[in-house]
Formats: sequence, structure tokens, C-alpha cells
Amino acid sequence: MFSEGNDDMQYSNAAMMYGLVDGEKTNVPFEIAENGNLGFNMGGEYVSYNDFEQPFTKDYKVASGILGQSADLYKNHTLLQGPQKDMLRLNLMASLRDPNTIKSLVSDFESDGLNLSDIPLDDIDAARNMVADRIMNSYTDVAAQGKADYDARNPSRSGGGRSGGSGSGGKDYTERWADVDKAPGVPQKISGHVVKANPDNPNVYEVDGIMMDKETALDIVTN
Repeated sequence: MFSEGNDDMQYSNAAMMYGLVDGEKTNVPFEIAENGNLGFNMGGEYVSYNDFEQPFTKDYKVASGILGQSADLYKNHTLLQGPQKDMLRLNLMASLRDPNTIKSLVSDFESDGLNLSDIPLDDIDAARNMVADRIMNSYTDVAAQGKADYDARNPSRSGGGRSGGSGSGGKDYTERWADVDKAPGVPQKISGHVVKANPDNPNVYEVDGIMMDKETALDIVTN
């Protein structure tokens, strides 16, 4: 449950605080400070309970989101580039704001297919950029592999590109965009992308799970 990114002192102090030393229950050396706050005697030093940094847990939510995004990119059968790639990096950086998330991703998920264990954690800002670069490179590679595998299975569909938008001609492309606007929140498949309009904001669209304006969505789908 707890992340391997915690340092040993956090584990040791937390165990002592909750009455465990070497797995055995023990009396907790607690003290009441002059201001009335509860604290603990940790190796002869007073540590306030309010100020104590609890060990953090594994960040399953962010790790699962990264692996899920990789699976979606593979299934989209399109290259990752342009505004879609830029938007994806912005969303990724937002998910990496918490330093404990960085520590957990680097320390906890190697056996789950997210191997970032060689990234040093002595500079958390540098580590954040390294994690983001590694994941974005992986996203680009898996999207390219998904497209290559799809094209290999469907050679008749891969030749000549996508000039008509949806693969079924300009009329079908136009009709599908009309369907997106007519039924906000209902996903439509256009040019290998899943597109839907935001029911709460007519100026916002979602392409392959990423929010953007209509101009950007059109640019992604038509190129």
C-alpha cells in the first residue's frame, strides 16, 4: 500500500508513532507540548503530530491513467503528433505536479509495465521532466506501433492517406461532424479518432479523451 518512494526514516517514525517497532507493539513515547499539541519523542527529539509527514501511498490512479492512455493510443491506429501531442504532454505534466507522484512512479510500478526505476530523484524538477519525456516517447512509439500493426492487417485501407476525413468520402465526414454537434456527449468515429462535443460547453470538443477547442479538433481529425 505504501510507496517504495518513501525514505526509511518516514517508515520508522510512522511505525513508532503508531506503536510498532520491528513489527512488535510497544508503548508510544508521546508528549504534550506547551501549546497543547500532541507530539512524540523520536530518538530524543520532539516531533509534533501536526507537522509529521505521513508516508505516502502508491499512486495507482496516475499510473493506471498512463497505462490506459498507452492502450488507447495503440487502438487509435494513428500517429501521435501536432496539437494532440502537445495537449497530451500538458495533461501529463498536470498529473505530475505532486512530488510524491514522481517518487511513486519511479519506485513502484516496474513489474506493471511502467519502468522508470533508473530515473534519479535527487532533483525532483529534473525527475519530473525526465518522467514526462520518457512517457511521451513511449506514447509516440506505441501509437506508431498501433498504426503499423493496423496497416499491416488492413493494407487496402492504409494506402493513399485520408483526404476525405472519415475514409468514406467527404459527405460522410460532413455528416459525422454534424452528428457530433447534434448529439453532444455522444462519441462519433471520424478518421480513426473518437470525437464528441462537450454537452456543457459548445466550444469544447473531446478527441480521443483529450479536451480542446473545435479548431484544434478539426486540425487533428483532418490531418
